[in-house]
Amino acid sequence: MPASSTISSATSPDNSAARAICTFQGKYPGPKSYCKTVTLQLGEQASTGTIVIPLAILDSVVPAISGTKTSPVELIQHDDIAIVTAQLVPQLNGTENPVDGSTTVLSGRVRQIFRNIGLDQAIITVKDHRECLEGLPIVGSFWAQIRTDGDGLDNNVAYRQGVKAHINPGNQPNCLFVSVTQDDGADAYLPMFCTPFFGHQDFKTTQVGTDYNKTTGVATNAISMTIPKPGSIGAQTSSCYWTPATLWQHYQWATSVSAKDIAQANGNFQEFASLDSASGGWITWPVGLETAFIDNNPQSSKAWEKVFHCYKLLPLLHEICQVAGPYDIYMHSEDDGRNTLNIVRTRYTDNQSINGDTSNTSTSNDGAKGIILNRAIGGNASADMTGPTIIGGHLSESSENLYH
Repeated sequence: MPASSTISSATSPDNSAARAICTFQGKYPGPKSYCKTVTLQLGEQASTGTIVIPLAILDSVVPAISGTKTSPVELIQHDDIAIVTAQLVPQLNGTENPVDGSTTVLSGRVRQIFRNIGLDQAIITVKDHRECLEGLPIVGSFWAQIRTDGDGLDNNVAYRQGVKAHINPGNQPNCLFVSVTQDDGADAYLPMFCTPFFGHQDFKTTQVGTDYNKTTGVATNAISMTIPKPGSIGAQTSSCYWTPATLWQHYQWATSVSAKDIAQANGNFQEFASLDSASGGWITWPVGLETAFIDNNPQSSKAWEKVFHCYKLLPLLHEICQVAGPYDIYMHSEDDGRNTLNIVRTRYTDNQSINGDTSNTSTSNDGAKGIILNRAIGGNASADMTGPTIIGGHLSESSENLYH
């Protein structure tokens, strides 16, 4: 289960600890609407927000009395882009403080619309774009396609729809770094699948041998074999083991537009989906996130043996993080409605959770402090919450799903 933090305002804008509003497709549904709760979560479960909007039922049912025929809810549709912003210090009457600007708390899509006719309210549930990862299937695998041209190797990639992605089968290295084109047009050496022990001469002799010592059972003519480190020059010609970091690199590229073009080339798998097409371009996946794993998990540490086929991208990334250590995925909400994929630490390291000990720090940004809840416009949740605008509402924190 993921850990979560909840920020909740009171039932009206002028009685809230933080003035929180929501816009839908850039439109504000009016001052009578308010954001009731925002829950930010790590892991596979999306962060959510609950927004309350008056139905204005008299406006819809008896327009002759109110003089209007529309309700704010009528303009809101499923899958609309919604952005929740909060202001820590609103004016005394609950309106926006022009001096103290707002900050984005949650951005995502409308997922549920519940209308309560009796209370004249619509309750809108907004979730971040994480569910788009759940809708992106991983089918087949991308393989290093090596051929000799002239005096060197020309590295390329082939897509095999019917071949499952088998990680380190039988504890054998089947990862090879090849030169591929990324979505930004730049070329880079990235990990792809290959046959086990590709490029290692006499590996069968190394593994089996022909002349055994009857006492030790070791082949006397076995040849010593060195498996190259992932990302090294040697890993461009000889296979290496898959690691959590290289798996993350691979599937970032394997869900790119460049990979989609290869999968669909020559009339092949036309239904192959990229992250960009699955999310509508609303998720940003920064290059280099896998370096977070290396703090407490060396680059040479092997990944587990696993088969990915017809898998969803969301649980796949979650599993990679779990194998790497105390990590998980998180979607950071941006001001323009997009989400940025992040890797975050999910627990304290060593004994840092006891008595605030930070002597044994890590190079990770969260190594010394674990996870903390930040209120809007800065400041930790443990900071002083007194002030003229703190009239009602509540702020709750939970660590019941953090594993130590």
